[in-house]
Amino acid sequence: MTDITKALAELRAQLGLDNVTTSSSVLHSHGRDENFPEVRPPLAVAYAEQLEHVQTVLAWCRAHQVALIPFGAGTSLEGALVPADPEILTISLDLSPMNKVLSIQPENFLAVVQPGEARISSGTSSAPRVPASYGSMRSSPEPRSPA
Repeated sequence: MTDITKALAELRAQLGLDNVTTSSSVLHSHGRDENFPEVRPPLAVAYAEQLEHVQTVLAWCRAHQVALIPFGAGTSLEGALVPADPEILTISLDLSPMNKVLSIQPENFLAVVQPGEARISSGTSSAPRVPASYGSMRSSPEPRSPA
């Protein structure tokens, strides 16, 4: 077992087996975006379901000198999801499980959401739904998010 394989086993033990994957199809989808022509798969994909998972992955990456790329919907057009140097070990931190609407404050024109919440009114996440128009607030889609 290589050092990085042992390190990934350690990360799986900390996050749970289902929250760290090295499946080739998942790595492929996390190693590309909507624009970059080349697929550069990460070493692994870690799924964060809560803040403590994010902290655990960041600490693990720091301890093992592994780069991290946060992953939301995979709709980047700028190459932000693709490692700049394919030789550098990278973890993709998938934040899509963190999809809750935490609070809506129309009087402050503020919606506090977790990073995996792509569209407040989409109905696609497990978060409580909020109407597309809430008081004087309106929810507009991110240009590349699913409509």
